[in-house]
Amino acid sequence: MRAYEGLFVIDPTLSDEELERVIGEVEGQVKRVGGEVEGMERWGRKSLAYPIKKRKDGFYVLVNFKADPKRIADLEKAYHLAERLLRHAIHTRSAAKAPAVAEGVPAAEGAPAPKAPAVAEGAPVAEGAPAAEETPVAEGAGQAPSTDGAPEAGEPGPDIVVEPQESGEAGPPA
Repeated sequence: MRAYEGLFVIDPTLSDEELERVIGEVEGQVKRVGGEVEGMERWGRKSLAYPIKKRKDGFYVLVNFKADPKRIADLEKAYHLAERLLRHAIHTRSAAKAPAVAEGVPAAEGAPAPKAPAVAEGAPVAEGAPAAEETPVAEGAGQAPSTDGAPEAGEPGPDIVVEPQESGEAGPPA
C-alpha cells in the first residue's frame, strides 16, 4: 500500500449533520477499496479563488490514507460522482510530507542530511571556527556583455532611419 493525501472541498451550505455524513462517506470510500485512514484535518470554511458550482466558499478537509495504487482510480470515480463534493484532489505523500519522526530515531536510508544554517556576511564567528572560503569572481561578472560598436540602449542603430512626421499626417511614414 502507498501513502496518499486527499484534499476535499465540501459544499458549505450543508448542515453540520450532513457535513459529518459526507466526511464519513469520504472515509468510507477509502475503506471500501481496502485502504486505511491514517489521519484527518478539518481546515474549515475557506473562500474559493473562483466560484465552483455557484459557491464562493467551501469546507476543506485533508485526509491522509494508505491504499493500493491500483484502486485509486476507483476512489477518483466515486469522489467525482459525489454531488456534495465541490472538488477533490488525491496525491501521493512524499517522505517530506510524512509525519515527523521522533528524536533519536535514525533517518531513512538515502534521506538528505540536514543542511547547516547559513551565516550572514559580517556575522561574528566563534573562535577557532574555520574561515569561510571566498569564491573568486570572474572579471566583468555581473556586467552586461560588451557590444563593440553597437549603439547604446534607446539610440537608433545605423540601419534605422527616423524621419519626422508632419503634424497633419496620420499613420506610419511612407
